[in-house]
Amino acid sequence: LKHCPQLVGPYLTRCMFFLVLFSGLFFILAALLWVIVYVRNKENELKCCTLLVLGSGGHTAELLSFAGGLSAAYSPRVYVIAKTDQISEKKARCVEAERTKSARQPADFFVETLPRAREVGQSYVTSVFTTLIALLASIRVVLKHCPQLVICNGPGTCIPICFVAGFVQFPERHR
Repeated sequence: LKHCPQLVGPYLTRCMFFLVLFSGLFFILAALLWVIVYVRNKENELKCCTLLVLGSGGHTAELLSFAGGLSAAYSPRVYVIAKTDQISEKKARCVEAERTKSARQPADFFVETLPRAREVGQSYVTSVFTTLIALLASIRVVLKHCPQLVICNGPGTCIPICFVAGFVQFPERHR
């Protein structure tokens, strides 16, 4: 660029355009999240909307064992599973059916599915794109349910959820 001064002007113009565009989009998204967090009224302050992020295998067994012992105050319970994980969804529904039967309370839970942030064996380069897709899906889930508590124990599915929930809850924690 030093040897071609006629290219510097258009190049800088494009760079500035994209910088302003992406900065503007970021601030619009941040403002939207902020407004949703503060404007949305909580229906019942005595209840704690709880998001439980299920992984696969041992992660699911541990978390569902824990979820079975949660009191009714931790409701509604929102189980977040990967789209490709049908087994965890069946197990979560069984835990909730058992809760309903033993406590004689109406079921107060939801099951939400998210795309995986990274499949087993997936290249780290392509996982950047799948993680961004999972992040966008996580925004939808977190804004839909506005959880006060997120419980996870390590599955990769929890990274985007925890990031979004932390970002949304940040203003509330620092009031």
